[in-house]
Amino acid sequence: MGATVSRILDSGTAIDALSTEARDHDPRQALRALAVPAVFLHARLDAEIPVEVSET
Repeated sequence: MGATVSRILDSGTAIDALSTEARDHDPRQALRALAVPAVFLHARLDAEIPVEVSET
């Protein structure tokens, strides 16, 4: 078994909370509060969030 698979299996349910947090996070409010210029990119081939969702 590879090191990556082993680490994922060792993380157990802790990874579930991180996945849920990442899935539910909406960065728009935090991005509006930035006091410095920033670029926020969304990849066309993003497997987690389709481009159609980010366009809303």
